[in-house]
Amino acid sequence: MREQGASVSQFVPVLLAGLLMNAITWWFEQEQANPPRLIATSCYNLMLSTLKEVSRWK
Repeated sequence: MREQGASVSQFVPVLLAGLLMNAITWWFEQEQANPPRLIATSCYNLMLSTLKEVSRWK
């Protein structure tokens, strides 16, 4: 059985990469209706929130 820490350490980077890839894909599909800085700032804030939450996991 794998340790929980190992699976979490692999899960979080994949989660964040997926967030960024999906945000970029969505942005292009919306024909770039929002400015790039807004999308980047939103992704950054979501990533920080995720990392803050992950730091509480045991």
